[in-house]
Amino acid sequence: MAGRRRVARMLWVVAGLFAVSWLPYHAVSLYLNFVSDNDTVSLTVLSVALLLGHSQSAQNPIVYCIMSSTFKHAMTSVLRCRRQCHNHNTPLHIQVPHFSVLAVRKNLILVNYVFAEIYTQLRFTYTKLSSI
Repeated sequence: MAGRRRVARMLWVVAGLFAVSWLPYHAVSLYLNFVSDNDTVSLTVLSVALLLGHSQSAQNPIVYCIMSSTFKHAMTSVLRCRRQCHNHNTPLHIQVPHFSVLAVRKNLILVNYVFAEIYTQLRFTYTKLSSI
Protein backbone atom coordinates (compact mmCIF):
# COMPACT_ATOMS: atom_id res chain seq x y z
CA MET A 1 0.00 0.00 0.00
CA ALA A 2 2.89 2.37 0.73
CA GLY A 3 4.27 1.74 -2.76
CA ARG A 4 0.99 2.78 -4.33
CA ARG A 5 0.96 5.97 -2.28
CA ARG A 6 4.48 6.82 -3.46
CA VAL A 7 3.45 6.23 -7.07
CA ALA A 8 0.29 8.30 -6.61
CA ARG A 9 2.33 11.13 -5.06
CA MET A 10 4.80 10.99 -7.93
CA LEU A 11 1.91 11.09 -10.41
CA TRP A 12 0.49 14.18 -8.69
CA VAL A 13 3.89 15.89 -8.77
CA VAL A 14 4.36 15.12 -12.48
CA ALA A 15 0.83 16.30 -13.28
CA GLY A 16 1.34 19.47 -11.24
CA LEU A 17 4.63 20.24 -12.98
CA PHE A 18 2.92 19.66 -16.32
CA ALA A 19 0.18 22.16 -15.46
CA VAL A 20 2.61 24.75 -14.09
CA SER A 21 4.94 24.36 -17.08
CA TRP A 22 2.28 24.69 -19.79
CA LEU A 23 -0.03 27.24 -18.12
CA PRO A 24 2.09 30.32 -19.07
CA TYR A 25 2.21 29.29 -22.73
CA HIS A 26 -1.54 28.80 -22.95
CA ALA A 27 -2.24 32.03 -21.05
CA VAL A 28 0.04 34.08 -23.34
CA SER A 29 -1.33 32.35 -26.43
CA LEU A 30 -4.89 33.08 -25.35
CA TYR A 31 -3.97 36.70 -24.65
CA LEU A 32 -2.36 37.09 -28.08
CA ASN A 33 -5.46 35.64 -29.75
CA PHE A 34 -7.58 38.47 -28.32
CA VAL A 35 -5.06 41.26 -28.80
CA SER A 36 -4.29 42.12 -32.39
CA ASP A 37 -0.98 43.84 -31.55
CA ASN A 38 1.65 41.10 -31.86
CA ASP A 39 4.78 43.05 -31.07
CA THR A 40 8.21 41.56 -30.55
CA VAL A 41 7.89 41.59 -26.76
CA SER A 42 4.74 39.45 -26.93
CA LEU A 43 6.39 36.99 -29.30
CA THR A 44 9.46 36.82 -27.07
CA VAL A 45 7.30 36.11 -24.02
CA LEU A 46 5.47 33.44 -26.04
CA SER A 47 8.81 31.85 -26.99
CA VAL A 48 9.99 31.80 -23.37
CA ALA A 49 6.65 30.32 -22.27
CA LEU A 50 6.98 27.67 -24.99
CA LEU A 51 10.49 26.89 -23.78
CA LEU A 52 9.16 26.47 -20.25
CA GLY A 53 6.46 24.14 -21.54
CA HIS A 54 8.91 22.00 -23.47
CA SER A 55 11.30 21.91 -20.52
CA GLN A 56 8.64 19.91 -18.68
CA SER A 57 9.75 16.86 -20.65
CA ALA A 58 13.21 17.21 -19.17
CA GLN A 59 11.79 17.67 -15.68
CA ASN A 60 10.09 14.25 -15.66
CA PRO A 61 13.28 12.14 -15.44
CA ILE A 62 14.54 14.41 -12.64
CA VAL A 63 11.31 13.89 -10.69
CA TYR A 64 11.52 10.15 -11.32
CA CYS A 65 15.11 10.06 -10.02
CA ILE A 66 14.19 12.01 -6.90
CA MET A 67 11.03 10.08 -6.09
CA SER A 68 11.85 6.55 -7.29
CA SER A 69 14.87 4.62 -6.10
CA THR A 70 14.23 1.97 -8.78
CA PHE A 71 14.42 4.55 -11.56
CA LYS A 72 17.52 6.11 -9.98
CA HIS A 73 19.22 2.70 -9.81
CA ALA A 74 18.34 1.91 -13.43
CA MET A 75 19.53 5.31 -14.65
CA THR A 76 22.88 5.02 -12.87
CA SER A 77 23.28 1.48 -14.21
CA VAL A 78 22.68 2.65 -17.76
CA LEU A 79 25.06 5.58 -17.46
CA ARG A 80 27.74 3.58 -15.67
CA CYS A 81 27.60 0.72 -18.17
CA ARG A 82 27.66 3.07 -21.13
CA ARG A 83 30.86 4.64 -19.83
CA GLN A 84 32.49 1.28 -19.06
CA CYS A 85 31.41 -0.36 -22.30
CA HIS A 86 32.56 2.62 -24.33
CA ASN A 87 35.99 2.55 -22.70
CA HIS A 88 36.52 -1.22 -23.00
CA ASN A 89 34.58 -1.93 -26.22
CA THR A 90 32.59 -4.66 -24.50
CA PRO A 91 28.99 -5.54 -25.30
CA LEU A 92 26.28 -3.75 -23.36
CA HIS A 93 24.65 -6.07 -20.79
CA ILE A 94 22.57 -4.61 -17.98
CA GLN A 95 20.27 -6.40 -15.60
CA VAL A 96 18.19 -4.17 -13.39
CA PRO A 97 15.41 -5.85 -11.42
CA HIS A 98 11.85 -4.60 -11.80
CA PHE A 99 12.65 -1.93 -14.35
CA SER A 100 13.06 -1.81 -18.09
CA VAL A 101 16.40 -0.36 -19.14
CA LEU A 102 14.96 0.01 -22.62
CA ALA A 103 12.37 2.42 -21.21
CA VAL A 104 15.16 4.53 -19.67
CA ARG A 105 16.96 4.69 -23.01
CA LYS A 106 13.75 5.67 -24.79
CA ASN A 107 13.23 8.48 -22.26
CA LEU A 108 16.78 9.73 -22.82
CA ILE A 109 16.26 9.68 -26.59
CA LEU A 110 12.98 11.55 -26.11
CA VAL A 111 14.67 14.20 -23.96
CA ASN A 112 17.36 14.70 -26.62
CA TYR A 113 14.66 15.02 -29.27
CA VAL A 114 12.74 17.57 -27.19
CA PHE A 115 15.84 19.71 -26.71
CA ALA A 116 16.51 19.59 -30.45
CA GLU A 117 12.92 20.69 -31.10
CA ILE A 118 13.24 23.53 -28.60
CA TYR A 119 16.44 24.70 -30.26
CA THR A 120 14.80 24.58 -33.69
CA GLN A 121 11.74 26.47 -32.43
CA LEU A 122 13.88 29.16 -30.79
CA ARG A 123 15.99 29.52 -33.92
CA PHE A 124 12.82 29.85 -36.03
CA THR A 125 11.38 32.44 -33.60
CA TYR A 126 14.64 34.40 -33.60
CA THR A 127 14.67 34.42 -37.41
CA LYS A 128 11.04 35.55 -37.43
CA LEU A 129 11.73 38.31 -34.90
CA SER A 130 14.82 39.55 -36.70
CA SER A 131 12.86 39.89 -39.95
CA ILE A 132 10.23 42.15 -38.32
